[in-house]
Amino acid sequence: MIIAAHGNSLRALVKYLDNMGEDEILELNIPTGVPLVYEFDENFKPINHYYLGQRGRDRGESCCRRQPG
Repeated sequence: MIIAAHGNSLRALVKYLDNMGEDEILELNIPTGVPLVYEFDENFKPINHYYLGQRGRDRGESCCRRQPG
């Protein structure tokens, strides 16, 4: 499945998939134009997520780094 969306929509999906609180989601930085891959188990629960490609590795492959400060 591919989802192409605006940053706020992506934040909502990440919040739901990663079971994050309001304070946590506000601190996240989701880079523009870098594919974010989620892997799911047989019950469609997320088991892994990472940025795809070199641009993602440059920013760190762990999902949605916290914004500084």
